[in-house]
Amino acid sequence: MGINDKIAFNLQEFMKKNNISANTIAKVGKVTPSTITRFLSREIKSLNIETIQKIADFYKEPMGSFIQELKDTNRNNAEIITGSDIAYISFYRDIGVSAGKGLDWDSDGQILSFPIPLSFLHSKGIAPENALIVKVNGDSMAPTLNDNDLVVIDKNFSLSLNGVYVIKDNINGLRVKRLDKDKDGNLKVISDNKNYETQIYTIEEMQDETITILGKVTAKIAGV
Repeated sequence: MGINDKIAFNLQEFMKKNNISANTIAKVGKVTPSTITRFLSREIKSLNIETIQKIADFYKEPMGSFIQELKDTNRNNAEIITGSDIAYISFYRDIGVSAGKGLDWDSDGQILSFPIPLSFLHSKGIAPENALIVKVNGDSMAPTLNDNDLVVIDKNFSLSLNGVYVIKDNINGLRVKRLDKDKDGNLKVISDNKNYETQIYTIEEMQDETITILGKVTAKIAGV
């Protein structure tokens, strides 16, 4: 059974268990009822991951309830399934990107592979080999990013104003924050949750790698 077949099976079982009609699921996912019925009957090969995310968010269900296809891997590179729209992206399950005080990056942590449609990655302008998935911990980026959200990171990025990035420094560890620059060129590290203060890193601190920018957050996936 392929990944899309499993998603269709899991979605159908979820609908049966909770007595949810195709019309209701379609409204939640913001698609037509025929899209849902044709996907469940496998007339349509795949369902947009953003549709699945909307359904998961609405019912407060983890994405894993529908996907259930995480698998162990020793690779750091994406695996593209020949003849399908699926790429398995490295997902560091045992570590997180803190949206609060920060966590240390443990490169020896358990790596899993998370199935992501290639079309989804391409729509975000990410090459599969540059994609990485990590989990958000904390509330400092709420409501943009919430605790346990998964974020897709582009390791091949260009720094733009008012973007969200994964950063690391010697004091706070690994964090996800909004970055901008002030009029003097200093780096502003901003939390979307206004209960957290903005931090400033000087040009000198950026040059001596007191703070390192590891990747740009390009998409959010509902938590697992």
